[in-house]
Amino acid sequence: MKKLFLIFTAALLLNNLTAKDKIPLTPPMGWMTWNMFGANINEQLIKDIADAMVSSGMAKAGYEYIVIDDLWQGKRDKNGVLQ
Repeated sequence: MKKLFLIFTAALLLNNLTAKDKIPLTPPMGWMTWNMFGANINEQLIKDIADAMVSSGMAKAGYEYIVIDDLWQGKRDKNGVLQ
C-alpha cells in the first residue's frame, strides 16, 4: 500500500509539472478518508464520498481526488504512537 501511495503522489506531481504553458490555479486538491473514518472504510463509502464531492460542488471547485488511507502504516501503541 505504501508503494501505491508513493506512485499516486508522484503521478499527481507529474500531472501538474507536464501541463504545457499552464500554471495550476490550485494545488492538487482532494479529500482524505482517514480524517473522518480512520480504518473503517469500504467500497460503498468511497462511492458515496465521490457522489457527495460532486453534489456539494467540491468537484466543481477543483477537488479531484479521494485519497484512500486504510491504516497502511501499521500498528499504534496504547498512546497512539506509530510502531
